[in-house]
Amino acid sequence: MKSRIFMYLFICAALIALWQFTSAKNYAVAADAKIKKMTENVEKYKDSLKTLSKANAELANFTLANDDLGLEYFAEFGYEKVIPYVGDKLIETNGVATSNPLVPYDMMNGKPYIVNSYKIINHRWIVADFTDGKTWGQILVKYFLNDDGSVDFETVESLIYPDM
Repeated sequence: MKSRIFMYLFICAALIALWQFTSAKNYAVAADAKIKKMTENVEKYKDSLKTLSKANAELANFTLANDDLGLEYFAEFGYEKVIPYVGDKLIETNGVATSNPLVPYDMMNGKPYIVNSYKIINHRWIVADFTDGKTWGQILVKYFLNDDGSVDFETVESLIYPDM
């Protein structure tokens, strides 16, 4: 009887060892497949990151932050302060009830044109878009930062898109 108990224990231990071996093998195969998939994803994301970095570099080409001569022009003020200050002054031109003075078009839909967004290209130019809620357009604005802190704006060019 004692020998049968040992035989059953031995068979049970062998079955447990076999189950452990198969389970570990399946786990290793699954882990390898997961690592392979993650490696492929990393390569794909690296390629996407390179593409986005290149596109970002192209977009940043015409910005004040990447214009060395423009930055030198604003060295005494610090361009970190100039960009939001000039932007705020540009947006303040929206406060006129009739229409924005930088937009050279008369009101079409009974609403004044307002500047929505802008991009400061360098130490002299700004590109901005405007709308009255229905009609859209863009303006190229020349700006001058005066010694007294005021900002003078002059619309150089403008375009308005036809209603769709």
